[in-house]
Formats: sequence, structure tokens, C-alpha cells
Amino acid sequence: MKVDLLIDNCGQLVTLAGPAGASGARRGAAMRDLGLIENGTVAVAAGLSWKPG
Repeated sequence: MKVDLLIDNCGQLVTLAGPAGASGARRGAAMRDLGLIENGTVAVAAGLSWKPG
């Protein structure tokens, strides 16, 4: 995959992805619980973010 933009070493990366094993993004009241990734990286390809971590 060709990456158009790579953002590396983010102090705190916020995600609304559900916990491991859950399907899909958080909804409703669950959106209050943000997922934080310390020193994270985001790859962007074709205008879409791909696998933050």
C-alpha cells in the first residue's frame, strides 16, 4: 500500500474505535470513553486513515 501521509510520534492520539473484540466504532454514551494511544502513528492513504496505533 502506498501511504500519502504518515503522522508519527503523536503525543496523544484519540480514537473512537471500540475495545478489542468489539465490532465497529463506539456509539451513544460509549463515545464518552475515548481511546487514547500514547506516542501513536497514523497512516493516510487515498484520503482515509488506516490503522492508527
